[in-house]
Amino acid sequence: MDEDKRKGQCNGNSVDDKSDRNLDAKGRFSLESNFLQLNPEEIGELVFNSQDEADWFYWNYGRQNGFDVRRCHKKTVNGSLVKNIEWVCSRAGFRQPLKYEARRKRRPREETRCGCKARFRVAHDQHDGLYKVTEFVPFHNHALETPETAHHLRCNRHLKPSQKNLLSGMTNDGISPSKAIDYLKHIEGGAEKVAFRRKDVYNYLNKQRMLMTRDGDVNTTLSLLDGMKLHDKDMVFEYTVDEEYALTRLFWTDGLSRAEFDLFGDVVVFDSTYKTNKYCFPLVIISGVDNHYSTCVFGAALLYNETIESYQWLLQKFREAMGGKMPISVLTDQDATMHAAIEIDWHLERNAMQNTHIPEFARDFAQLLKKRYSIEEFESSWLTLIERHGMADHPWIIDIFKKKELWGEAYFRGHFFGMMRTTQRSESMNYLMKQCLKQRMNLTEFLKQYHLCIQKMRATFFRNQEDSERSTPSLLIDALNSLEKHAASVYTKKLFEMVSKEIRKEQDLVVEEASNHDGNKFTFQFSSYAKAHGKPVIVQIDWVAQKFQCDCEKLESTGLPCRHLISAFKLLRLQEFPQKCIKERWTVKLGKELRVNFPTPFPFEDEQRRRFAILNRECASLCLQASQSEQATFKSLMRIQDLVQQVEDENTTNSPSKDSVQLGKVKLPTARDPKRTRLSHDVHNPKKIRCRGAPKAKQQNCRKCGQPGHKANTCGRSPRKFTDHPNCGANVEAFEKASKINDDNCSI
Repeated sequence: MDEDKRKGQCNGNSVDDKSDRNLDAKGRFSLESNFLQLNPEEIGELVFNSQDEADWFYWNYGRQNGFDVRRCHKKTVNGSLVKNIEWVCSRAGFRQPLKYEARRKRRPREETRCGCKARFRVAHDQHDGLYKVTEFVPFHNHALETPETAHHLRCNRHLKPSQKNLLSGMTNDGISPSKAIDYLKHIEGGAEKVAFRRKDVYNYLNKQRMLMTRDGDVNTTLSLLDGMKLHDKDMVFEYTVDEEYALTRLFWTDGLSRAEFDLFGDVVVFDSTYKTNKYCFPLVIISGVDNHYSTCVFGAALLYNETIESYQWLLQKFREAMGGKMPISVLTDQDATMHAAIEIDWHLERNAMQNTHIPEFARDFAQLLKKRYSIEEFESSWLTLIERHGMADHPWIIDIFKKKELWGEAYFRGHFFGMMRTTQRSESMNYLMKQCLKQRMNLTEFLKQYHLCIQKMRATFFRNQEDSERSTPSLLIDALNSLEKHAASVYTKKLFEMVSKEIRKEQDLVVEEASNHDGNKFTFQFSSYAKAHGKPVIVQIDWVAQKFQCDCEKLESTGLPCRHLISAFKLLRLQEFPQKCIKERWTVKLGKELRVNFPTPFPFEDEQRRRFAILNRECASLCLQASQSEQATFKSLMRIQDLVQQVEDENTTNSPSKDSVQLGKVKLPTARDPKRTRLSHDVHNPKKIRCRGAPKAKQQNCRKCGQPGHKANTCGRSPRKFTDHPNCGANVEAFEKASKINDDNCSI
């Protein structure tokens, strides 16, 4: 090979004619080039345009040959021009003996250096401005990594941009980093194919987390909420700070939640859950039930402490956000401060087992809560229950019976609670939240995961609403086909099933009496066919006043017609349910208004993520088809590489802004953008508080003397140490006497 060929220059990496070497179309070495074919003479005559090109070459040369590279020496002129630079094998030289001789508490890292002489040196030519190889030693005194183990090298331990994007997307959607790594290994072809370790992924995610909150965790969270207002004009959030400008309270709700409250806000559930963020702020979720009998969220708040003042502040901000509208019924858990703020106490079923620790009583107590009694029947059943289990003197039993008007169904029959007896619905939602919200999360991560959970719940509503609008339930009952058909056209699917169940139960009723007053007022008395000695139920209907009253009061309590009213309608030969018997909040019509005004779970969507999803679907189909044969794989790979290079060149001058944070499907500005934040001052991160219900720290006692204040290794049992630890309670005289007796016994 002649001299002119060997010194061909092309952007730094030129050794030979392109037909003889693995060069890309532009004459440069590519990542796929085979550096193993280069001999020392050819490498010694390489010429580079810059030190970066030389660095790139030797780094990839070492990567393919199975060794790591590190920069050893660099000489600059005038502080900018690099005169010469040298790279060596990572195992060159030896560790300084000083590290072994110094006193240290931890063992030093494993020794990796073994005096390897392999090196690569380039120098700057002041005549042509190029960097030429002045020294190249290819020989190593240690074994090199094989292609099967080369991914363990540090030079191969890196995350590609596509891998970073996939990991960020999966973790932002609530998938744990461990599972995201396993999935990435799967699509890469196995664990041996990936060029990174788990620690690299965790380091990357932690770096992204720190970058995301570089302006402060609370500042970033408030800026995200403020940025959401750019897309949702009905978004509302309020917060308070203490004298040190640290966050103490935060409440937020969006436009869709406010619209849901306007339609379904007749019943509201307040419930708090814990251990959802690293500051241990309790999360208070304000929720209700929609027309599909599914949970909907009206708002949420983070409170530094659950005091009466905090709950009063929350109720005030919630009422202001909802335009002053007040719910008909409010359900809470058994919380004294919440009771004082809302003036209602609720849900003791879960606490029965926690306070009595008697499974049989908890089971019978739960059954008592579910049965429908009159006040007299309830009090009689209560006395029977506590006598059966001998709980008459239990303080918790005495306390809850004093509050029976607040939780006994017999005392609020006829009051609409949306078919919710307890806060079990919100607690099931808390379980869903706990799957996404972890105690290690900062507030920014918490907000992202919270909105993902809400998005899933809203997607369920839209799916149920579309199903109810597109289809009609099948009818099973022939006798009352007209009534059932009318119910199917009015109610949502879930509520229709409940009405249909009442229609079927109507067959068990027997008419005992029936009376007609002036043709406008009717009275019916029904009894159960299966329970001959059961209490009769009276139904009264007034057509003029449009009043439909039943002793069971199911219509008032649930908003659905009971079996007794349905039987009365049958006797009156009605073909449809009267309009007064249909509660609009359970109808398909009401949900349709919400779906039309809010066509998506969130009123905004990130355009970049939408485009990425479209391309990802098409590329997935391409990968599936191209992987069927080697020829198709090779052709597709070549075209993809060319296309990627083309797109990268086009995007070089159009790089996206880095001052934004991904929130689910939304890219929002951070606090660095002053035009998009309303914060007039920095809000400091709060101090971590002690979680409610957390166990107290166990007092540590000495295992020798049993006294607190010291440990066994510093215990003063011996006379020599007793004076230093007067609280150990050791008896010096008894100790000396016992020691003397032992010495005498030993001498015998």
